[in-house]
Amino acid sequence: MGYSNVTFVQGDPAEMPGQEPFDAVVGRFVLMYYPNPAEALRGLARHVRPGGVIVFQESDNTGARAFPPVPLFERFFEITVRAHELSGSDPRMALKLYPAFIAAGLPAPSMEVHVGIMGFQDPYLDPLSYFFAQSLRSLMPTILKHGLATEEELSLETFAQRLAAALREARGILMSPPFVGAWTRRAA
Repeated sequence: MGYSNVTFVQGDPAEMPGQEPFDAVVGRFVLMYYPNPAEALRGLARHVRPGGVIVFQESDNTGARAFPPVPLFERFFEITVRAHELSGSDPRMALKLYPAFIAAGLPAPSMEVHVGIMGFQDPYLDPLSYFFAQSLRSLMPTILKHGLATEEELSLETFAQRLAAALREARGILMSPPFVGAWTRRAA
């Protein structure tokens, strides 16, 4: 695209070699994959200039709800939460952001929570259901390895359509997991 001020580096950002400090480090659904999020934050923060911003958003995947209850929606989150746990990631990282910032030696973060709410007539219901099906697809090796579900039970080829239909049939709402954002500035 002709931009000369953008570069891409592949690797673990918490272990990047020293370079010019950044104005900000921003991550979304990143810390949940580190065995020690505070250590990762410490490693990332060293790349931020004094006074620079450190921002992360994580979710608590146990917090999603549908009302009235939709068994397929509940089963999706039950399976995905357990698959994340068994693969070593933390599906509840949102609840641990504050202590992770403190343990990383950072100033106490400001925090905010966002929750998406969607009704059964929302036009984004189909794309969201497709996203959920793709999430299951990415977790299938773990799901099958640990016997959390069978391929037949999930039937990924029709999962999105079945989920959207079940949510519409319930004629209610669904609430996303809470997405918690935390931000602070690196001490000068």
